[in-house]
Amino acid sequence: MSMWTMIFLVVLVGCAYSAFEAWLKHRTKAARVAPADDRLRAELDELRTRLQTLEAIVTDDGYDLKRRIDDLEPPRSRSVG
Repeated sequence: MSMWTMIFLVVLVGCAYSAFEAWLKHRTKAARVAPADDRLRAELDELRTRLQTLEAIVTDDGYDLKRRIDDLEPPRSRSVG
């Protein structure tokens, strides 16, 4: 084996090791982020469900009718005791 072949192999192994090390760091970082990501997705789904419920309540005809009835009632006066 010539000297240049040996130098080439050493450089190649060094680059391969460096690439493997970077991939390993990325993989461990992604594994730590995944649980937080799942938690945020679950919270977002919960908020979407709550928003859909509120939209259904507000757009319901009964809600509008109750608001109109409340607007017709005179304000209650406080009795001074």
